[in-house]
Amino acid sequence: MLYEIICDKFKEKRVEFHNGLNTVLGTDSGDNSIGKSTFLMIVDFVFGGSTYTKSADIIRNVGHHDIKFSFIFEKKQYWFIRNTLESNDLWYCDNSYKKIKSISLDQYCAWLKKEYGLSLPFLSFRDVVGRYIRVYGKENLNEKFPLHVVKDEKAKKASYALLKLFDLYTPIHELTGVYERSMDELNVYKKAQKYKFISNITKASKEKPKRYKSTN
Repeated sequence: MLYEIICDKFKEKRVEFHNGLNTVLGTDSGDNSIGKSTFLMIVDFVFGGSTYTKSADIIRNVGHHDIKFSFIFEKKQYWFIRNTLESNDLWYCDNSYKKIKSISLDQYCAWLKKEYGLSLPFLSFRDVVGRYIRVYGKENLNEKFPLHVVKDEKAKKASYALLKLFDLYTPIHELTGVYERSMDELNVYKKAQKYKFISNITKASKEKPKRYKSTN
């Protein structure tokens, strides 16, 4: 599980998470501040998202900065740093957040998928997590398209992602493969006819009787 997030730019430098439900609350005055949405985008950033780095207001007012965070899996703790400027790479760290080794974002997401025990086929970690994080600032807030990760995503892809999540996509994948192979074979056959590599036999030519010239 996610254990902590640390950043020098936070009002509270360190946020610790606990087992069960964790709730993000606004100020005591009840005003509609943007802090909650920003923090949830940071959580998405920690889980491999990129929306936080694309927020022009944050970068303009805060500047690029490090986000430090750690996870605990099977009673073992892991520490990382991800920077908003160089967000395609992360640093694996020791327990004092001293950088040890650089890893790519893809490697990191694959590691998270493994540690969370997500063995579903055809499904990336971001498909499991990022698609269903609904925060102001992301492009998936249209209530008419609740499965879409971005507003212009094709409905088929969004539907397939949900089927993959419940491990119901494999038969569709197999049938899609059969269909695509059949279409490839048909296209090859049509091209062979077009370039006269094989005869273009139609129903009419097949039924038309052959006429033979007399040799007399």
